[in-house]
Amino acid sequence: MGSGEIAPNMVKVHRKILDGLIASFEGNRTLKACFLATPFTFQENVDELSAKIVRYFKVSLNVDIEPTDIIKDFYKVDIASLDQNELIRTVSNSDFVFAGPGSPSFALERWQNGSLPSLLKEKLKSGGAIVFSSAAALTCGKFTVPVYEIYKVGAKPTWLDGMDILSVLDLNTAVIPHFNNAEGGTHDTRFCYLGQNRLNYLKGLIDDDTVILGIDEHTAVIFDIENYTLEVSGLGCLTVQQHSESFVINSGETISIDKIKSPADKTNQIRQHQIKNQDKSKDAIKSDFDLDELIDNFKKHLNEKEFDLAGKTAATMFNIIEPLLSDDESDFGKKLIRELKILILNIFDDYQKLDIASVNKINSLISLIVEIRNKERKQSNFTLSDFIRDELARMKVQINDSPTGTKWDILN
Repeated sequence: MGSGEIAPNMVKVHRKILDGLIASFEGNRTLKACFLATPFTFQENVDELSAKIVRYFKVSLNVDIEPTDIIKDFYKVDIASLDQNELIRTVSNSDFVFAGPGSPSFALERWQNGSLPSLLKEKLKSGGAIVFSSAAALTCGKFTVPVYEIYKVGAKPTWLDGMDILSVLDLNTAVIPHFNNAEGGTHDTRFCYLGQNRLNYLKGLIDDDTVILGIDEHTAVIFDIENYTLEVSGLGCLTVQQHSESFVINSGETISIDKIKSPADKTNQIRQHQIKNQDKSKDAIKSDFDLDELIDNFKKHLNEKEFDLAGKTAATMFNIIEPLLSDDESDFGKKLIRELKILILNIFDDYQKLDIASVNKINSLISLIVEIRNKERKQSNFTLSDFIRDELARMKVQINDSPTGTKWDILN
């Protein structure tokens, strides 16, 4: 969304997305929704704005939405290194994730140093929905405009690295909301307060294959991953720019996502397709199983305390994906580690106060992850083993390697 994320005219957009999610559940469960307060958690009115968002979704959409990442006394802590467990847990357990106004650079300082970008991409791939507007929308592309630093502080125009969420659609983009802003009156505040001159300067700093997606205020662009289309809705339009070339998609139009790709993106997509066809043995392995189904079974066994079956399911998953883990382009191993981490976090609120069954469950899961790490280290797959070590560290699990073996401890 370009802006207006909790305005009356955006109810229709939210409802379309929420109804689609609920229909996909086929009556088997209820919707879980959360919003990320990170972009505005530094503001003095953080509680007031959070309550306003909760009220909007409840009154206008009949949806209970849970705020997360409201950082108390943020000026007393190091935001970049602040624990993210509650943030990751809430997002992982939500079908619908919303974020809106605030500072994109402040949000990125927190989000980029954790697993949120990867988690959001996985959520989109698995059928969840993400609605980011205004400041949050700026973070969705490969590049992000630090709008406050440029417009208010006077910093030289530059780009920040974004979360690159739209890469799940094979898009190389920079998202610019407030594209038709006119608040300046006598001076140019279009393009999220950049104006034409600064936008032209920034265009010269990005790759030739980067496409700028300019979203007008009170306007939404809905990306449908399954059908590979985008729909523009609201009061304005979507402007697609690549250096000197530009075209507009008006509200009410639905087009194929291929139409907004750069020539370089399309060429790269063809090249990747050719590479995949050359390695049919790996493709055959991938097509023989459904990792998502195995993970669902794993969760089910754990929830029902069927630990033997859970262990067998986990072993099956790793035996199947083992030939793929050495492939740098494969994300199966990392996805599985994240799923295990989420399961641990859901029962890890206060380790010292857990009942013995929960303690045993956590210990078993951590031991499984450590065992997988050791196996990957022996096979010199350091990309995955280092990833596992870092994920465990974020859960305050300390790994100690020695000539006699590996031990781990949960730090208080």
